[in-house]
Amino acid sequence: MKSIKYRPERLEITGKDLGFPLLEAGGYHAFDTAIFSERRSTTCFHVTYVATKHTSWEIEGGQTLHLFPGQIGLIQPSSFHRGEFGHDRPNAHFWFYFDPVHPEATLNSPFDRSDLEAAAQVLALSGHTVWKADDYFAMSCQRIYQLLLEPRTRQNLLALRLLMGQVFQSTVETAL
Repeated sequence: MKSIKYRPERLEITGKDLGFPLLEAGGYHAFDTAIFSERRSTTCFHVTYVATKHTSWEIEGGQTLHLFPGQIGLIQPSSFHRGEFGHDRPNAHFWFYFDPVHPEATLNSPFDRSDLEAAAQVLALSGHTVWKADDYFAMSCQRIYQLLLEPRTRQNLLALRLLMGQVFQSTVETAL
């Protein structure tokens, strides 16, 4: 697999931008120094893929997820979390907030309602966890990174929507 050099930056997109309600938001963050980490939560499944270095998430209730390059972390909906010791370590990572129970999650999605309900069950049963990403997941993230750097054309947004759907499917499949 070809490796790409990630630059320090913040690249983000919302599901509204994509016309893709399955994704609330997603993007790529990279920074060279530790930064303050606010306590946060989302009503979605929070998926993180670490591309370089490593990071750790403290989850309310005492669990800490340690993510190293090539790993995916899953944080359950409505779970408060922050970077370990209140700081996000220097790293490069992709993050996705997936909402398979959103009333319009099937819009512009390759999944029907029963697919999404089953996926939500699989992810919920996984709990807060970390696992190794497969090559397909890593390549999808690399392509997302490249597309987020490009101008937002109709073609670019369609490609991003398709990749986000693939990342969601790969997350569910590897969580099994």
